[in-house]
Amino acid sequence: MDWNSLIRGFEDYLMLERSLSPHSIDAYVRDIKKVQDFLELKKLELSPIQIQYQNLEDFVVYLYELGVQAKSQARIISGVRAFYKFLLIEDLIQHDPSELLEGPRLGKYLPDTLSYEEIDLIIQSIDHSTDHGQRNRAILETLYSCGLRVSELTGLRLSHYFPEEGFVRVIGKNNKERIIPIGKSAIKYISYYLPIRNKVIPKPGEEDYMFLNRRGSHLSRVMIFNIVKDAVKAAAIEKIVSPHTFRHSFASHMVDAGADLRSIQDMLGHESITTTEIYTHVNTDHGQRNRAILETLYSCGLRVSELTGLRLSHYFPEEGFVRVIGKNNKERIIPIGKSAIKYISYYLPIRNKVIPKPGEEDYMFLNRRGSHLSRVMIFNIVKDAVKAAAIEKIVSPHTFRHSFASHMVDAGADLRSIQDMLGHESITTTEIYTHVNTQYLRDAILTYHPSNRK
Repeated sequence: MDWNSLIRGFEDYLMLERSLSPHSIDAYVRDIKKVQDFLELKKLELSPIQIQYQNLEDFVVYLYELGVQAKSQARIISGVRAFYKFLLIEDLIQHDPSELLEGPRLGKYLPDTLSYEEIDLIIQSIDHSTDHGQRNRAILETLYSCGLRVSELTGLRLSHYFPEEGFVRVIGKNNKERIIPIGKSAIKYISYYLPIRNKVIPKPGEEDYMFLNRRGSHLSRVMIFNIVKDAVKAAAIEKIVSPHTFRHSFASHMVDAGADLRSIQDMLGHESITTTEIYTHVNTDHGQRNRAILETLYSCGLRVSELTGLRLSHYFPEEGFVRVIGKNNKERIIPIGKSAIKYISYYLPIRNKVIPKPGEEDYMFLNRRGSHLSRVMIFNIVKDAVKAAAIEKIVSPHTFRHSFASHMVDAGADLRSIQDMLGHESITTTEIYTHVNTQYLRDAILTYHPSNRK
């Protein structure tokens, strides 16, 4: 069946089975047609039923290279998945080629973390000479000491506070209780605040809440936001800071100090350890792997497909070489630098903790599920690193390959050696790829050509 007839069937499915609006249906169809346009661009005459996972992965890489925003990429991929779900339902395909398709990570970017010095500046900015100042200092100390959610802080009870044991009991999401250690500084400032609190007459039903306003009611979430906002302003901190930033900073500082993620997960009340990895924005295992990946990309000038296909059995650190499978399944031997070898040595013990899926045992770089990395994942690793470094250029994995060759030429390496390392069929390709310094050539013409010496 051709594209047009399948797209019409998809439109009917979206309208009748999923009851989507005409606007939403048009958006889905536009995204599916982008796949069709991509295949035409690549001169691939494939119907939707003939498309394989590799075609769709190439399409996602194409979107990335076009500079399509992450949210737009995610929407397009969602539309492609919906289309293939429809084809499965209609028994038009037996296997879904979009099932393993990876897109950009969304919704995992958290507020700026604060350094310990910034936390201290914010807390120290509070005026302790007033009753409210004493209360607000105790609030910020507790937020940072325990990594609480705002709702957990406003709901904190006196009967759940155990200073001698150094713990608080909090009611988290879905009314789940957990016990959290509370630090000495927070305990000290709560002890300064409690005599002030005892001068307030609580409203009926509010007697057990720890933090009260002057009218005897427990504090609202908005009031906690305002307390943080005022303290940040007084400290002249220019970052966007919310109460949640204190929770984020608590977790980040714990990881930086060497705390294990499982303990942090328990203190934060996360259902899944994966959430904790994201939330603390420091996944040390993945950080080691990603550093090894970028070092290898730059050290060897590999294509993305060569990197994702790199095998442990093809890695010879003592000899300083790797064997890669390049275009047309041609093997070549490439030197690998000391820095890449060093960071791979840091990564390999971490890799050995992962259980590879059948057939994946020899791949060097694995994801947490034990599969070798996809091309899209390498693009995302580069993208995240470039963003973290505040580099404004458009950078892809291929940029590392290009930079490798350019820097080798600049350092004096001969083109024939670079050609061999890059796996180019023709020396002409290498000359173009290394973008020989045209200013140098122009200077040579101006200096030495007879017509310019008159």
